[in-house]
Amino acid sequence: MMVQVQTKSIFISYRRADKALALAIFQQLYPDYDVFLDERPYDNSTRLDPFIIRQIKARAFFMMVITPSALHERYFNNLFWREAEVAIQNRRLFIPLVTNISAWNFHRQYLVNDLAQLSRLDGIPIMGAKWQMSIVDLKDRLQHVDIPDDVVLHKPPTPDITIARERVDRLATYPSVIPDHFRVVNYYERGFGHYLKRDHNQALAEYTEAINLNPTYADAYLGRANVQTDDAPRLADLDMALRLDPNFAEAYLARGDYYRTHADYDRAIADYTEAIRINPNYALAYTNRANCYMQLDETDNASDDFEQSVRLEYNEFDYLDNPQTNAFQTRRFNATDFYKEGLNLMEAKDYETAITNFTQSIRINPKNPLAFYHRGLAHVERNEADQALADFAESIRLNPEDSMVFCARATLYAQLNQFDEALADLDRAIALSPQDCVYFTHRGNLFVRKNDYKRALQDFDEAIRLNPQDSVGYNNRGLVYRTMGEFDQAIADYDEAIRLNPQYAHAYNNRGYAYYLAGDMKRGLADVDRALDLMPSYQAAWKNRAMIWKKIRGL
Repeated sequence: MMVQVQTKSIFISYRRADKALALAIFQQLYPDYDVFLDERPYDNSTRLDPFIIRQIKARAFFMMVITPSALHERYFNNLFWREAEVAIQNRRLFIPLVTNISAWNFHRQYLVNDLAQLSRLDGIPIMGAKWQMSIVDLKDRLQHVDIPDDVVLHKPPTPDITIARERVDRLATYPSVIPDHFRVVNYYERGFGHYLKRDHNQALAEYTEAINLNPTYADAYLGRANVQTDDAPRLADLDMALRLDPNFAEAYLARGDYYRTHADYDRAIADYTEAIRINPNYALAYTNRANCYMQLDETDNASDDFEQSVRLEYNEFDYLDNPQTNAFQTRRFNATDFYKEGLNLMEAKDYETAITNFTQSIRINPKNPLAFYHRGLAHVERNEADQALADFAESIRLNPEDSMVFCARATLYAQLNQFDEALADLDRAIALSPQDCVYFTHRGNLFVRKNDYKRALQDFDEAIRLNPQDSVGYNNRGLVYRTMGEFDQAIADYDEAIRLNPQYAHAYNNRGYAYYLAGDMKRGLADVDRALDLMPSYQAAWKNRAMIWKKIRGL
């Protein structure tokens, strides 16, 4: 049933990790507007709940809470973007609520298919000091925007109305979200950004800060688990994420992956099964459970799961109006599909096949700088320096404002001992992103290799100023002080690195060596032994331990 628009009603869409932001928007608009916010239990699914589709079609305005992690290509097929596609197909009035304007301006050019229509929209910034001003702007826009006459609302069935009212009433009882809570989301988003850059130490620090500010933030525990290098803390974070949110399907998948990699297939199957119970359209959970069944020689179960995964992954369900009818349409791969598959293969360390997929993506769309960037990274992993440099150069030509490409090329130049070229690229990266401590760290390391310790210290000082929680920054600065013979200052920096990351084997080894140089063999031996406890195969620590024992024995 369709009726003419009679109220300025709103649907708020968001990624589950950004629930605090979405809830804050809801609280600013309710009860003055007919506003619906779903308590999203998961992100990854091959189809939308028909109830949610009907809620979108029942409201004139569609608000998207857009964060950097929501913009990443790996999420373009999740519920967040599927909701947007439904809203576009039903001509809803979009209002993008953006936490990072520069990220939105860059990434919106890569929105594909129906989502390409969003690239013309400017976002309302909703973070930090602009929060109150943004809310005023948002309400003003709602009040003064005229709804076209041909925009119609689809009245949902009576049971839907009752369910929606119950959910909204429950949300109205939640404690008020204050702007200070946004700091937690900001740390989470920064952690996600470092995770994408494979800077796991920095990501670990950001996720930890998010958890320190909000110990009940289940998504931050999952994020931190993904960058933990040791089994015990990784499993502990996954357990905590599920303790905080027993309906966290992605966390069950991640813990299932943990058990699967440790050959504990029964536990892995139990977790994948729980993920599927929560989200019956979770294609990856079926695939991973099938792999476990294969290891247990349960081929019938494996076959069933593989078949279901293929149905979910490569076909789209059309439930827009009739949830009883499954209409399959074969999915045709486009440039974005090949690009996303390349990213998945990179994570699986299948660099050769990743290059093939990126090449296919580039063949279809030669104007995507990110495809050249990631293909360059894959060439680096295969020690194909010339091809990598060519891809980085093309990525920069297409988008000369992307600092991470300059940093990647600088890293490769440094490996090739082309220090002047590496410095030039890092200078450019820092000019583009002067608040990113990672670039200062990279440049500081390069100055160390050039024996320019004064400028190395300046860069490490700036990296620490930008992120005082970065254990790597203190460790690196300690190395410079140690090289300069300033052992007390070096030990002080190693102390801070270990305080921030008690599992930091390199910092223990480096502090142990500093104690050795300073003549304190007892402390030196204790630190090196601790490094070996954390990393038994750490060859540098074994070497230092041998030197210290020789000194102790007077050899």
